[in-house]
Amino acid sequence: MGFAPRWAAALVLCGLGLAACGPPSHTITADEALKIVNSRVQQTLREVPTSLAFGEKEIDTDDGSACVRPLSGSGFTGQITPSLEYIAARVSPTQALGYMDAVQAYWKRQPDIEISRSSPELMNVHFQDGYRIWMSYYEASKELDFGGAGECIWRAGTPQPTDAP
Repeated sequence: MGFAPRWAAALVLCGLGLAACGPPSHTITADEALKIVNSRVQQTLREVPTSLAFGEKEIDTDDGSACVRPLSGSGFTGQITPSLEYIAARVSPTQALGYMDAVQAYWKRQPDIEISRSSPELMNVHFQDGYRIWMSYYEASKELDFGGAGECIWRAGTPQPTDAP
């Protein structure tokens, strides 16, 4: 079999596989996912102490922009990516970047953790289970955001009539 027929056969098999794939029928709930994310943020704050005052947390259980069908770039699945965020105000660049460096050093010592730092002001810590925490610093507003997000899940653990497919 030549290259083109093999490629076409692979494409058909992948297409069939993807058609059968869809969102799971059961996931953890948004509240359970937020507890996981918050525990990792709190672990970080315990293990990497700081004098920065992170204010009240903001919770988002409506964002489903990352929950789309594979290879389509659209086709919202009805699931959401629960996230939370804490904000420290009036933070100097030296304080923010120093704390981010310390957090990076802490998580780098842990097994099975992937850290990406696309700039000094933005860091993502990815866990093997699909969860992540992030830190981002905005010099213009002097704010350091520290939050996290889970994977695509059903808000209530299973699809509800109000979940848009």
